[in-house]
Amino acid sequence: MNIVVFCGSFEHRKKDLQVAHQLGHSLAQMGHLVITGGGPGLMDAVLKGARDAGGETEAVQLVVPNRTQSPYAQKTSRFDDLHQRQQVLMSRGDLFIAFSGGVGTAFEIFDLLASARKDARLSRPILILGAQMRPLSNWIERSQKLGIIPYEHLQWQHVNTVAECVSAIGSLMSIDECHLNSVEYVPFVEATMTSLESKLGYQFKNPTLIQQALTHSSFGFEKNVRHNERLEFLGDSILGYLVAQKLFDAHPNTREGDLSKQKSAIVSAQMLAQKAQELNLGRHLRLGTGERRSRGAKKDSILADAMEGIIAAVAMDGGIEAASTFIDRLFEEEINATELNLKEQQDFKTELQERVQGMGMGLPDYVLMEESGPAHNRRYLMSVQIVDTHYGQAWGSSKKNAQQAAAKQVLEDSDAWQQINKVQNTLTSEKK
Repeated sequence: MNIVVFCGSFEHRKKDLQVAHQLGHSLAQMGHLVITGGGPGLMDAVLKGARDAGGETEAVQLVVPNRTQSPYAQKTSRFDDLHQRQQVLMSRGDLFIAFSGGVGTAFEIFDLLASARKDARLSRPILILGAQMRPLSNWIERSQKLGIIPYEHLQWQHVNTVAECVSAIGSLMSIDECHLNSVEYVPFVEATMTSLESKLGYQFKNPTLIQQALTHSSFGFEKNVRHNERLEFLGDSILGYLVAQKLFDAHPNTREGDLSKQKSAIVSAQMLAQKAQELNLGRHLRLGTGERRSRGAKKDSILADAMEGIIAAVAMDGGIEAASTFIDRLFEEEINATELNLKEQQDFKTELQERVQGMGMGLPDYVLMEESGPAHNRRYLMSVQIVDTHYGQAWGSSKKNAQQAAAKQVLEDSDAWQQINKVQNTLTSEKK
């Protein structure tokens, strides 16, 4: 059996070298071909241990200046490209062991996890050796529970000693050897995208669309790539139309005003941000340096815009029917609810409009007073105009958000309502 040992080349202790030698020696005694994927240090110690036991050895290395090939490898393959080297390592192993090495070893395992087929009952077992590797084991365990790792049937185990490792190899390999050849190299970032598609319930034929939907303008301007603002514009319209149609069909006896309130709550930035959080969308966003530093992945406005971008991307990739199905899945509970709880998703603009219209004063108007900030992070100051007077001013990361904030400010301003009541009395007197 071919066993690939992932371990770092540097930052090791003398004790680590002894354990690495013991590991290689034990694997060779069991008759396994020992394969490593790097340069000097721990990897050489593993190979030397295997050779001292009379075993077969192989090294799969990157071409790095001043790095010679291991003297303990009977066969050495060298590659200029990191992904090509990874692909060879994935294809060579029947079982993988992660041992020491910090970030380098973690990278190897991330790529391995990304490459295990979702439909395999056994996706080439992984053994994680040593107390210093416990954080990696904890990460795998948490990621499986959260659904970050895109498959359920991974066989892996944490072991503390070489003796435990040797014992575990037999039990893991006896499960179902016919499923061992189930790894095809996939970079980890692509696998996390597959995980997102699984949560969305839609697989993109054109993956550049979902990538664009997840790209904030701050990243787009920094890297000179397409971002999601145009998709956001399209997604907003598609979402509004489809939600209105679905509410119309689901509630044949509901008044227009109530349908309007329910639609406004469903398509609101707060609701979209909530859905994005449920999908853990923030971890997939591509943000510029400034937005990353200011925790843009947690901002409601950025999350809501990305959701609208995704809706547009689904529609462009699979047609309006695909977008309709996606919205059904996303908002099924809210669309079919007989009475939507609007407290948290309150539509202040609609509330203000109904109140002012009820006073016979026509529709409030929203006026842009000022805007500031760079193109990728604009801020808007909106004011509410009722008849000929401006009431309240509020900033927002979008015009819609600023309008909602301005309407809320007016609704809560008792002085403003005293003035509005005076205007109403004047208009009533003039009509008489």
